[in-house]
Amino acid sequence: MHTFLYNGLLAPWTLLRFLRFLMGALLLVQAYQLKEYWIMGVAAFFILMALLNRGCCGVAGTCAPNTLPHNNSNNDTTEQIHYEEIKK
Repeated sequence: MHTFLYNGLLAPWTLLRFLRFLMGALLLVQAYQLKEYWIMGVAAFFILMALLNRGCCGVAGTCAPNTLPHNNSNNDTTEQIHYEEIKK
């Protein structure tokens, strides 16, 4: 669990990550000025998404792993499929 958090915090900042942080920070300031506490929760969510480099399954913070699992077989040939005809 700790490596998941550290990798998110130390990952390089992308444009979308920066925009999420900026939007969250501006929303947090505006919510504080208007005393809208539930909006502060939404702003904290955007800031947390930016800090941990997680998002809604986008390019920078994908939900799926970045790499596919390695297949140990180096066989590039495809297996032939044999069909059997069924008659009535």
